[in-house]
Amino acid sequence: MKKFIILFFTLALALPAYSYVPKFWTISSMLARTRDNSPLKVTQDVIIKDNETGGTLAVRETLYVKNGDLIKIKVQGKNLLANQVRTSFIYKSGKKIYNNAGTISSSSIPTGFYSPLLYTKSATGFRKYLNLHGYLPAEGLVEPKATIISKRVTSIPESFIHLSRTNGKISYAVTKKLSTPQSISPTVWINQDGFHLGKVRIDENSVISLNNYKEFGKKNWHPQKQTIKWKDYTYEIKTISVKSISSSQVNKELSTNSIRNDGDLTNFNNPALETFYTIFR
Repeated sequence: MKKFIILFFTLALALPAYSYVPKFWTISSMLARTRDNSPLKVTQDVIIKDNETGGTLAVRETLYVKNGDLIKIKVQGKNLLANQVRTSFIYKSGKKIYNNAGTISSSSIPTGFYSPLLYTKSATGFRKYLNLHGYLPAEGLVEPKATIISKRVTSIPESFIHLSRTNGKISYAVTKKLSTPQSISPTVWINQDGFHLGKVRIDENSVISLNNYKEFGKKNWHPQKQTIKWKDYTYEIKTISVKSISSSQVNKELSTNSIRNDGDLTNFNNPALETFYTIFR
């Protein structure tokens, strides 16, 4: 018996160590199951420390979400910024629409606008977004098939997905090309436990961590905290509430004319907040 045990552990240690990694098609489908198809109203605070005063500055954001490509963000300053910041932005058809001194204007959506990764409802839409923005190669858009090797059905690992660890959790890292110290590639991390979006690296300057997921309603999983790092700036977003709303309500908010009533006050008086609303919004 003793010889058998020694032989067993000797063979076990000699075998290659590996962990099963599901196909990204499966991972993205599981992620989509954590998201409700109904329109959402999300209330959250964006907070940053003011290096000049040592205090904090904050704005309240109210998001109206129909899908990842149809989002409105209302912005209202808090405390010191209460009378200085009041505006809104609509993101649709690949454009950022806003009130520019009473005139409805539009521009390209900033590359740092990561919200579609949080609010795209379908697995197909999520995969297409990742492919369009350089996270996922074209092969990730094709449903994989099992491969028969030596009369056994097996699954060949996909080159663009790897086991990793982020925010202290085992995750699936998805990237079109592995990063090197000389070249940082866009990467998303999806938590193995729960299949929630755990981290996004847009480029060498922009990293977003999403933590403490909570089910605010049936299939309404949302991070309670988001931490965004851009160069020397760190922003914190605290979720206040996530609610399902009617289609008529979200359509009303997504009307281009609605932003005329939302104000055009953007006196942030703080380079960090100005940067946030330039890069990430």
